[in-house]
Amino acid sequence: MMMLKWTLIILSFWSGMDADKARVERILDSLYESTGNYNFEKPAVKILDSERMVASYNGYDNAISVERKVLEICDRFGKDADAALAFLIAHELAHSFQMIAEEKGFVSDFLAFDKHEHSNKIIERNADLFGLFNCYLAGYQVDHILTDLLDAIYVDYNLKGKTLSSYPPLYERQKSSKQVREKMDTLVHLYEDAALLATSGFYEQSGINLEHILEFYQGREIYNNTGVNFILEALNMGVSNIDPFLYPVEIDLDSRLQKPLDGRGSKGLSPYDKIRRENLVNQGLRYFTESTKIDPSYLTGHVNTMVCYILLEEYQKVQDYYRVERLGSISRDQNNALALDRIRMCLAIAHAKTTLPEGIQKAERLLTKIIENGTSASEMAKYNLSVLKDEIDNPAPYSCDCGSLEVAKKNVNRTLKKDRAKPLKLKRSLHYAYSDKGQKYYSQYVSHDGAVSIQKIGIKGLELDCQLNTSSGVIKYCKSSDRLILSKDDELFLIEF
Repeated sequence: MMMLKWTLIILSFWSGMDADKARVERILDSLYESTGNYNFEKPAVKILDSERMVASYNGYDNAISVERKVLEICDRFGKDADAALAFLIAHELAHSFQMIAEEKGFVSDFLAFDKHEHSNKIIERNADLFGLFNCYLAGYQVDHILTDLLDAIYVDYNLKGKTLSSYPPLYERQKSSKQVREKMDTLVHLYEDAALLATSGFYEQSGINLEHILEFYQGREIYNNTGVNFILEALNMGVSNIDPFLYPVEIDLDSRLQKPLDGRGSKGLSPYDKIRRENLVNQGLRYFTESTKIDPSYLTGHVNTMVCYILLEEYQKVQDYYRVERLGSISRDQNNALALDRIRMCLAIAHAKTTLPEGIQKAERLLTKIIENGTSASEMAKYNLSVLKDEIDNPAPYSCDCGSLEVAKKNVNRTLKKDRAKPLKLKRSLHYAYSDKGQKYYSQYVSHDGAVSIQKIGIKGLELDCQLNTSSGVIKYCKSSDRLILSKDDELFLIEF
C-alpha cells in the first residue's frame, strides 16, 4: 500500500512537470510562429527548480529555461497568466534571434538584465521591445500587467528594496520598462495606422509606417505587408489604369477598376512617374526577398516577388523564379491549392505580357485551369481571361460628391501645439501621437504627395451616400471636402488630406 502511495506521488510530480513544459512550449510555439523567422531554429524548453534568474536563453544548446517559481508568479495574474508568461518567453526568444552562429556562447539572465556579463542595456531593452511587440502580434495583451509582473518577481525573489551588484534595483528595471512601453505604444500606433492608411488607399504612407517598425521588429508578415503597400502604390499611380490585369497581391480591387484604362501600359506614365513606379516596385521586391529569406516556404512572399518581376517587365525571370524556387512543389507539399493558383496567375500574366502567340495560349490555359479549380482566385482569373480576350469595357470615371459634411472632432492642430504632443521623426514622414483622457489621437503623415491626417472621432453611426466596402473596413468618401471617413471595428476615423 505504501509503495502504491509513493508511486502515485511520483507520477503526480512528473505529470506536473510535463504540464509546465507543455504550457511553455505551447506559448513559445505561438510566439515563434508569429515572427515567421525560420532562419533561427526554435529553442528547446527547460523547466528548472532553481530560484535565481527567472528565465534565460543559452546559446550553447539553443534552449530557453524557465524557473518553476516564476510559473507560479504568473499564475497569480489569473486570466492574464499566459500573457505574463508569454512576455518572459518572448524576451528570451528575442535573445535567440539577436545571436548569430559565432555567438553561441551567449547566455542571458532575465533577472540580472544588463548586469549580466553577456548583456547591456541596449540588448535588454531591444529584447523587451521585441518581446512586447511579438506578444502583441501573437494576441497576448501584456502592457497593462508589466509593472505589476516585475514588482511581483522582485518581491518573490526577495530583491525588492535591495541594492546588489548582480541585479539592477527594481526602480531601474521599472524605468527601463516604462521607456520600452512608450516605444511599444508608438509601434502599435504605427501598425494600426498602417491598416487604416492602406484601407483608405494611402499605400505609400502605410508602407512608411511599417518600414519604421522593421527597425525594431523583423517579422515575416511585416516585411511582406511593407512590400505589398509599395506595390499597391505603384499599381494605383496616375489618373488612368495603365495595366488592365489584376494581380494576386491586390487588397482592394475597386479603386483601380474605377479608373479609365490606358492601353499604353507604363508608356502612359510621365518620365518622372515611370521612375517613381520602378522605385516603388524595387522597394517592394526588397521586402518580399527578406520575407522569403527568413522563411523559404513563405508562399505569399514568393507570389508577391513574382508580381514585382512582372511589373518590372522581366517576364522570363518570373518563369525562372518559379522553377528555381520550386514553388509548385512547395505549394503541393503544403496542400495549398489557393497559393498554387495565385502562382499560376502570375505565370499567366507573365506569358500574356510577352504578347507572343504561344505566350497568349499558355496564359489562356493557365487561367482556365484556375477557373476550373474553383478557389477564391477563380473570379480574378475570369476577369483576367476577359482582359486577355479583349472583352472588358472601359469603365466610366468614378465620381462621388457628398456635399458639405460637418464632423464634430477635437481641434487637432491646436492641441498639437501643447507640450504633450510629441513629434516622432520617421523616414519621409512626420507622425504625431498623443493621448487625452485615455483617448488616442493621431495626426500628420507627410510623404511625397503631401500630408495626411488621421483622427479617431467616435463610434460608428455616421451615414454617407458614398461608401466602398473593403476587406478591412468601410470607406465613406466625401470628395467635396477632401475628407474620408473610415468605419472599422465599430469605430470611426476621420482622414483628411
